[in-house]
Amino acid sequence: MRDREFLAIHRGGALTKENHRLLMLWSLSCVEHVLSYLDESYQVFLQELMKTARGWIEGSVTVGEAREASMRAVIEARSITDTTTCLVVRAGGHMVATAHMADHAITAGNYALKAIKASTGSPVEDERVWQNDQLPDPIKSLVLSSR
Repeated sequence: MRDREFLAIHRGGALTKENHRLLMLWSLSCVEHVLSYLDESYQVFLQELMKTARGWIEGSVTVGEAREASMRAVIEARSITDTTTCLVVRAGGHMVATAHMADHAITAGNYALKAIKASTGSPVEDERVWQNDQLPDPIKSLVLSSR
């Protein structure tokens, strides 16, 4: 059972459309922040995922289109042998999947953290703090309580 706080109001949950958009925007910022860890050959692919996310935020992309983009990311990630690149692509997939199920935003942030850990071997606490600092006030407690 999914957390009711992440379910849209029209589906019987507590999540407003505006907060759903804020979750997508936050997950987008988490993915953008780790793009430098991505193998160059996947930059265009991730840019397309981010374009889809922005389109959903603006209302020009449907949930179905965002979901299809997330499934493309899942399929693509399965073929990637470089761990860090795979993790960044998975983060991007979860980012766009946020349109379908809002709690995917949390997983996008977590995959971004894993990508940094895989790339640098360093603790990711600074990145987690950075991610948390990017949270807009209306969704801050929702995300932090889920983390």
